[in-house]
Amino acid sequence: MDRGDRTMGNWDSKGSAGRRDDPALSIVIPAFNEADRLAGALGRLLEVLWEGAFDPASTEIVVVDDGSEDATADVAMYLLAGLPRSTVLRLPTNRGKGAAVRAGVAHATGSVVTFLDADMAVDPSALPNLVRQLDGLDVAIGSRSVEGSLVDCRSVRRTLMGRAFNHLATTATGLALKDTQCGFKAFRSPVARLLFHFAVIDRFAFDVEILHLARSLGLRIGEVPVSWRHVPGSHIRPLADPMSMVTDLWRTRSRHSSITVQGLLATPPAHVDRHAPTPAANDDPGSCDAAAHTLRSVVRQTDAVLPWGHGALVLLPLYDAEEQVAVRASVAHRLPGWELEPARVRFDQLIAAAPLSARIVTGTSEAGYAPPPPLPLAGTPSSRPGSATGHVTGGREPVQQRAAEQRAAGSAGRLEGAGRAPRGSRTLGAALPATAGRLPAHPSGAS
Repeated sequence: MDRGDRTMGNWDSKGSAGRRDDPALSIVIPAFNEADRLAGALGRLLEVLWEGAFDPASTEIVVVDDGSEDATADVAMYLLAGLPRSTVLRLPTNRGKGAAVRAGVAHATGSVVTFLDADMAVDPSALPNLVRQLDGLDVAIGSRSVEGSLVDCRSVRRTLMGRAFNHLATTATGLALKDTQCGFKAFRSPVARLLFHFAVIDRFAFDVEILHLARSLGLRIGEVPVSWRHVPGSHIRPLADPMSMVTDLWRTRSRHSSITVQGLLATPPAHVDRHAPTPAANDDPGSCDAAAHTLRSVVRQTDAVLPWGHGALVLLPLYDAEEQVAVRASVAHRLPGWELEPARVRFDQLIAAAPLSARIVTGTSEAGYAPPPPLPLAGTPSSRPGSATGHVTGGREPVQQRAAEQRAAGSAGRLEGAGRAPRGSRTLGAALPATAGRLPAHPSGAS
């Protein structure tokens, strides 16, 4: 089974934790045949950025064209040309909203990852408040059903269908959430990559699956009230799509346990002993915490690091084989003397180690830490394909005017990388040799 192709660069182009050029926020926007609506919607987001809600220099926008048949990608590339960090990814065929968001998350490099619907039904001015909620949460989701929310929707049928699906979804998964489908969500980056790695639903039901995975792993989820208005032109089919969403949820209930994620187990020199017994729950927890913080300081801010055994485990979700090898080489360079051992981790092992909310080590390098330059890899590209990166050189044209010019000109220029199948796969077993039976159980009881 193909578990989600993506376009992204290599380890060297993204840097390591603590580098000044790491973005603080990544905004992923999935889009399918949105050329007519994208100018106004993306224009509102850009206005919010330029008004100072976030620093444009440290905000990354990733638009994922999900195999559109119109000029969606070209419109997005034109509108984003003035941003220092912007990327347009183009999937060769329509895979579904879940697959598009997954591709965007795989490409994102910010410490926080959000995704917004392309119609901007929730005004992007609410984004700063959503991101602030991550101070105490792992996942913050916009909700149209909690106290304080405002909804402007004249379609009674759409409202009733949405409520019916949410009831079915929460009943099937046990999620005590009032609105799972609002396209306005934020994640701590390591959490986002981990959840989307294990997700298998490509279409509209992916939201529920992601939230169910988060709950299973003991991650903190919070609903945030939003103001939402219906935007004409939705691609959701009121009858067919809710039924297919329920079917997708039912079919995937037992599939996650068979999925693994590649990781790298790092043990400090003082604890390298191949004949030592598996650590017990009370076996020097401070030592493995210290190892995790050390490992945290030399990997990217998007990587999930957990204390594990006598050392620490960095998980590599959504990495391709080349990137996994590069991570190991880079960590070996930065932590000489540490034993590094590839490990394949099952979903049920992570559940047994839950709550991951309390175990994933956050933060970047200590003040003043300057990691050495990344190790170059022969034959690897120096930049990400499909990138639409520009430089701000003073004033900007009003985005609405630029959008109008784009549409009037009927531009359909070919994007760099357009039409190419994105490389990489979340099936990571072939990247590093598995060490079956060698991964120590987590002290909390993972086997």
